[in-house]
Amino acid sequence: MMSRRVKTSSTEPEPLPLSASRRRSSTQQLIQQSSHLLAAAHLAGLKTTTTKRVNSRRGGEQLNNDELEQQQLQPCWSNYSVGLYQEGARTMDTVFQICMKPNSRSIELKMRPVSGVRNHLKRNLIAASSSLDVIRETDLVQRIASFNQMKRLDLSFNNMHAFPRQLCQLELLESLNLSNNMLQDNDFPVDVDRFQNLVELILDNNKLKKLPKALTKFKRLSRLSVRSNSLSELKNLDNFKRLKHLILDNNFLSGVDESLRPLERLEILSLANNQLTSLSPQLFRSTLKHLKRIDLALNQLQSIASDLFMLPHVESINLSRNQLTRLPNLPSSYVRPNPMFSIDLSSNQITCYNDYLLLIALNVDLSSNRIKVIPLKAFKKLGERHFRTRSLKIDDNPLVDPPIEYCKYGLRDIHEYLVDNY
Repeated sequence: MMSRRVKTSSTEPEPLPLSASRRRSSTQQLIQQSSHLLAAAHLAGLKTTTTKRVNSRRGGEQLNNDELEQQQLQPCWSNYSVGLYQEGARTMDTVFQICMKPNSRSIELKMRPVSGVRNHLKRNLIAASSSLDVIRETDLVQRIASFNQMKRLDLSFNNMHAFPRQLCQLELLESLNLSNNMLQDNDFPVDVDRFQNLVELILDNNKLKKLPKALTKFKRLSRLSVRSNSLSELKNLDNFKRLKHLILDNNFLSGVDESLRPLERLEILSLANNQLTSLSPQLFRSTLKHLKRIDLALNQLQSIASDLFMLPHVESINLSRNQLTRLPNLPSSYVRPNPMFSIDLSSNQITCYNDYLLLIALNVDLSSNRIKVIPLKAFKKLGERHFRTRSLKIDDNPLVDPPIEYCKYGLRDIHEYLVDNY
């Protein structure tokens, strides 16, 4: 098994340099804020270590070891981490991080198995095939549940086969990440409906064949990601009235029209790499009017409704790698107030160029299709600003007119060729 490197990134900008006195004050404040966590750790019989950041260079010069030891260690600004190691665990089997943001009582707990911290350990002490079920092999579940102010919980990459019922006590939880586990449809207790403050739920890379009914009662949910499971149907979304982001890539969905109708606030919809053959025009006409980004790549779509291109707020449409042979016609009177950023139609079987594409989008990708001719009339509606601001990618087509060599240098050269020859 290859080692997995866990990268952490701060969601808060780095502050301006502080004076020494202010740094000491901030450090003391952070330590005070985390003191109750350290106390809880000692009560649980755990060893604790603190993780801090060291500036190893000063004025471009490398500090020697003595200077490093004398230099005051500064805590990470974005979080104060407390590593908890279970007493008697073999060579740091599992590392837990409890992160507290400065000036806030919110708590973030991240649990990773060996695969997530292997790069920090001596590799000869851990077999390459090591894998732990953190929930089964530690007694920390109840201790985690006692942090009743916790807002974010990350239990990804833990080989979990069931969600611990004790954690349902975390009623203030706003974000729950259960990705990359072994969870199936019936592995969630009914008590999870106590997460009524949940706004983000991540279930990527599990074993779900449908969305568990126990997880469909979160009325405040704003972001739901269930990519790379085995979903063949999508049901029970009626309570998700506030849902804005829905990520369902890499599943086996063939029909989603009825399921999406309650999601009137949806802004981002990703259904790439499923088995969709069609989408109802009514879906875009009356329901998904607030969509900003939609990804339908790697499906089996043979046609698409014009209503998709006329969504008022859409910024990006990805229809690449489908089975489209033609694009819909738009009403001659239709004028888009502001062009969307991109339309990706690459790797289809489109044979005709539609002249409205560069009027409604800044970037159009028609590469790897079957287009032979771009007619002059397609450029008659384009002004000077369009040639400066638009982009057309049309390589890997059997172009005859204009010749493909004229299409490599941009819209202006294509237009000049057509004007000179017609």
